[in-house]
Formats: sequence, structure tokens, C-alpha cells
Amino acid sequence: MKKTFEIIESRLYAKADYTQMLETKKLFGFALSYTELEKIPVASGAVCVFDAYEHAGVKPFLQKFPAGDCTPYALSVQTSLGERIAFAGLKFSDKPAKVWKLALFDEHDVIKLAQESDSVVSAVNSGIVCVGDFVAMREYDALVKSSIDDYHVMDMAVSFDGNTAFVYRIGGAPALGVFSSGWGDGSYPAYIGLDENGSPVNIICDFNMIEYPKPAEKPSKTLSFAFDINIEQIYRNDPRLSVDENNIAKWSFVIENESEVDNLTLYKAYSRRGNSYHNIGKLEAALADYYKALAIAEQSEKSGDFRTREWTLYDNAGAINKELGNTAEAKRLFEKARSVGDSFYSGAYLNLIDLYAEEKNYEKALSVAAEMVRDRPGDPNAYMKSAELYAALENYEKAIENYDVLIDRFAWQEGILEKVSCLLMMSRYDEALESLEAYAVENKTNEFYYYNLGFLEYKRRNYRRSYESLLKAFEYNSEFLPTVHLLIEIDDLMMNNQMLVKWADKYVELRPQSEFGYNVRAGALLKTRNAAAAVKDIEYIIDNISDAPVYARALVCAHLQNRDFSRAQKAVKRLRRQGVAPDVYNDAAGLVYTAKGKFAKAEKHLTAALDAAETEEHFSDLCALYTACGDRQKAAAVLERFQNEFPSSDRYIACAAALALKTGDSDRFNSLVNDYVSAALPALDDPEMLKNIAASLKTSPLI
Repeated sequence: MKKTFEIIESRLYAKADYTQMLETKKLFGFALSYTELEKIPVASGAVCVFDAYEHAGVKPFLQKFPAGDCTPYALSVQTSLGERIAFAGLKFSDKPAKVWKLALFDEHDVIKLAQESDSVVSAVNSGIVCVGDFVAMREYDALVKSSIDDYHVMDMAVSFDGNTAFVYRIGGAPALGVFSSGWGDGSYPAYIGLDENGSPVNIICDFNMIEYPKPAEKPSKTLSFAFDINIEQIYRNDPRLSVDENNIAKWSFVIENESEVDNLTLYKAYSRRGNSYHNIGKLEAALADYYKALAIAEQSEKSGDFRTREWTLYDNAGAINKELGNTAEAKRLFEKARSVGDSFYSGAYLNLIDLYAEEKNYEKALSVAAEMVRDRPGDPNAYMKSAELYAALENYEKAIENYDVLIDRFAWQEGILEKVSCLLMMSRYDEALESLEAYAVENKTNEFYYYNLGFLEYKRRNYRRSYESLLKAFEYNSEFLPTVHLLIEIDDLMMNNQMLVKWADKYVELRPQSEFGYNVRAGALLKTRNAAAAVKDIEYIIDNISDAPVYARALVCAHLQNRDFSRAQKAVKRLRRQGVAPDVYNDAAGLVYTAKGKFAKAEKHLTAALDAAETEEHFSDLCALYTACGDRQKAAAVLERFQNEFPSSDRYIACAAALALKTGDSDRFNSLVNDYVSAALPALDDPEMLKNIAASLKTSPLI
């Protein structure tokens, strides 16, 4: 379509007389220092300005220059931070320029000047500008891309003090003028100096160091330019809007004028507007546009232009449906994406695998993973997903096969740790240790290495060595939750209640919405007889996380240890009113009567609780009652049942130890300590830890 644009004439020319500036070395009262560099060739006649570090998509200026040598130059201005380059350019002739015109990249750049906020500039984010032959730029770009060094080819050449000016030679003849751009990153216009015959003699880049005075009158003279352009080229960006908002406005404009565009343009408009809606979270609008674009594609001839985006549209629409919970539609769209060709990345496969895995349809998930391995053998994600699925199905041998591919073919060393986890689950400890040693050679050590080493020793029941490795893991990363969790497990086994409080503190810090940390800390606080602090943790769980009956019982225990019978009874009454767990209510009521010395009523409630549910808590509370009232025969009978039901329970050990202490049977007490250690901590040969466990059993309350 033909479109006419009215452009303010002055926008096509420089705001200052650069010819006079070059002669006088002054501009608007600012003194400038002039520096010429050695000549460089511009054999092609095409000149460009570009960022030394970001040069993708660079275009030469529309104006052709005389082939031959030219002189790079710079003009610097003094600032409070020293000299800064204010202008840089190339001089092709000593003839003075009669006029300085804005350098355009193509004729359509004039359209940008129709909007006052827009301009024609070269972006320089690094602050280092290259000026020269477009052919030299392409050779420079190839040199940068082929460099295998860790540093950029320009790193050792430039100075970022704001006053860099030199010639950079690329092997043989090609060369570029290199300059620092004023204060640093920015976007800069260039102006071409034309002589009296209209021939180019100079080009200068303005680095915006000097502020130009405003004209006395706002320029009004305009020039008309008519172009045969695509409709999307008419829209000019609004600087007040984000990139996505501008894209939405631009492609909406195209869609509103759909009668003037072909199917391919309309297809692009819906797909690109949909993508922008997607980016800003307007999912329903994005989905509607994706479907419209797909409808156009399905009705059109399947040319390369349509296929280029079609798979992406199916994939993006599938992702939105997945997020909205429309699982069946999401799967349909991901299958379509695969059929069109998921050739750029593995999104459709991965999403399908995840959807089937979430439904526990592992057979279908593995089928898609196998197809992914077949279709994308060079994609590590194919083997990653297969390994994860096999591990979830506890088929660790197949999982290890896929992890070995990731390790051997793709050099994914973290896969060693995943392989170690599988070996540990199969109790193949020697192989796991061998793999860990290989990981340490490749990666030295980190929290993952020491955690896995600690977990390996934990599985081997070498708790002391496990603990030492876990402490090293914690030193590397104190926020790695699995380390904290395993430290809690080991200190719980060792009855090290003071350390349990410490690790529980960390767990609560890392997962403040999880009941586990508060529960562990409350239990440890009760065992160290800090009931007031335990009450706070239990009440927090009940009020904010879970009001399960077990926490009501724990609250009763804490109040009783604190000798707060009134609050303990209130907690029991609340349990009775809830009526959801009669056994827990009876147990809690029995605890209160035990603490008050009303043993007959306590026995009635506690036996009712045990008859309803044979839990460790109910056994231990009934044992505590008989121990407290001195009925050794009944205590021994309950202990025998307790041991039969829960032979490795630390609660059983605590109850039996309490009875032994009550009866003065020190031999029995020591035997129980040794039994516990040999069963739970077989590799523990630390006499000090044995003393700690014995001390914990002697002082730990039964409730």
C-alpha cells in the first residue's frame, strides 16, 4: 500500500554546523581537542557504525562513500571526570562539507522521523564504538565468533576510561577506527557531510556529550515522502509503552485493517500479538490469538513461512491450557506440535511427559520419552526425562543406563550424583562410593558431593562419618534442605536434643510453612524440658498449618510439663468437642489424670485409647502411668506388648529405661542403652555419645 508521511525538514539534518566545529574546534562555547588516527581503507564504499561487543544484525548506511583510504578522527571535550570523546568519524576528503544530513540505513528510516520521540541511531551498549568499512565489520565479526579464547578480541585493546581512540587491524588490510563513546552506553545518530556537488566527504557520529540549544522557534517546514510499504510498517512505537504493549498495539492495527493484508501477514499478526499477550500474563487473550493464527495456518498452503511458527503456536497454546488446567486440550496441542515438528527445542515432548507423569500414567510418559530419544538423540533432555521416569518407577537399573548416557555422551557430571542416588536405593554402596570419587575428581567437592557421601554412610549406618560429611555439606551451603533434614535424622537417633533444636531452627527458617521443623523443635524442647517454648511451636502449627488431633495431644503434653493444668484441660475439652479422634482424646485425658495423680481415671482413659488404636504414643503413655503409680507388674505387661508391636521404637526404650530407673535396676537400664545402640546405631563406637544417650534417657520425660 502507498502511504505519504510528512517529516519536519530539520530532522533530516544536523543541529549544528559540524564544518565550523571541525575548523574552530569549538561547539556552543565548548572547546574540543582534535585527534586524527592513521588512515584505514574503505574499499567497498559501504560504511557502518557498531558496538565492538554487540554486532549482530549490523547494517551499513544507505549512503555510498568513495572507495579508498579515509582518516578516522575524534573530538574530545573536557569534563569533571577528564576528557571524553564527544564526536568520532571518518574523513574522506579535505574539502569542507556544505551540509550535514542524517545518516539513514534504508529509505524507510524516514518514517521514524515522523514521530518526535523516535530517531535513527546506532545502539552502543558496551560504550566502545567501531567505525569503518562494512566488509571490515564482517571480517571482525567472523574473527570474534571464531575466537576460542576466554576473553574478547577487543578486551586487551580498549580502555574504558572514556578516551579510547585507535585503529584496530584485522589481520591484513581491513581496519576499523575504535572509540569510546562519551559517558558509555547509549544510542547515537550519525551525520554525513556533503560537498557543494552533493558528494560525501565526511561522516561524524555524535555521542550526545554536548547539549544543543533549543531553537528560538519550533521548526514547521515539512517534506513529503511516499512509500509503498507493508501495513505493519506504519505503526510507530509509543515510548511510554513497553515492548509487548507496543507489539500488541502494532499487530492490533494490522488486524483491524485485515482487508488490506494477505493471509501470511494476518497469521503473523495474530501469532505475534498472542505472544505479547502471553508475555504479560493475559492468557485468555493470548490463547484466542493463537487459535486464530492456527486456523489461518490450517486453511493455508503449508509453505515454509507458515510452518516456521506453527509448531510454536501449538506449543504455546498447549502451555497455556496446561497452566489453566485444561489437561486434555493441552495434550492434544502438544501432540500437534510434535506432528508439525518440534525441531527447535523439546518443549512439546517435555510437557507431554510431565502431563502423563502427573496423572501417574507412567507407561504413556515412558512411551513419549522413548519417542523423544528416537527423534532427538542429540538432546540430553530426552535421556534426562527417561532417567527421572525410571527412577520414579523404582527401575533404577534403567535409570542408571540413561544417567550413564548423560555422563558419557553429554559430559553432564551432575548426573553422577543422580546415578549415586539410584545405586544407594539398590544398596550398592561400593559402586556408589566409586561414582562419588569420580565426581570429586571432575568437580572437586561441593554440598551435593558431601550430602551424597553423608547419605551413603547413613545408609551404611556409619552415623559418625555420615554426620561429619553432612557438616561439611552444611558449610558449603547452609540452605540446602536435604542436609538439614538428614542431620535431624541422625541427631534424633543419637538423642542429641540440643542439636535437634539447632537444626530445627534452620529448617523452620528455610521452610516456615512446613509443620516438620516446628514439630521436631517442639519435641526436642519438651525433651530438654523447655515446655514454654514448645507450647509456642505447637500452637503455631495448630493455628497456621495443621489442626490434626496429634498436635492437640502434643499441646496437652507441653502444658502438663509446664504444670499448667488449666490450659491442658482446655486442650482436652477441645479434643472432646471435635470428636474426630476418640483415642487421642482418651489418651490426652489420661495424661492429665496421670499428672494429677488420679491414676484410676487415668487408667480408664489410657486403656480405652490403647484398645482403640495400638500406637507408640498410647503404649508409652500407659507405661508412664503404671511406672508413675508403681504398678510394676502392669507396667511390665504393657512393655511386653509394646516391644512385640514396636520392637525398634525409641519410645519403648525410653519407657523400659524409666521403669528400670524407678525400680533401681541399673543393670537393666545399661542393658537397654546397649540394646538401643546395637539396634539403631550399630557402628557407633564413641563412649561419649553412649553417655549422652544414657543421660538423655535418664532425664527425658515420658510425655
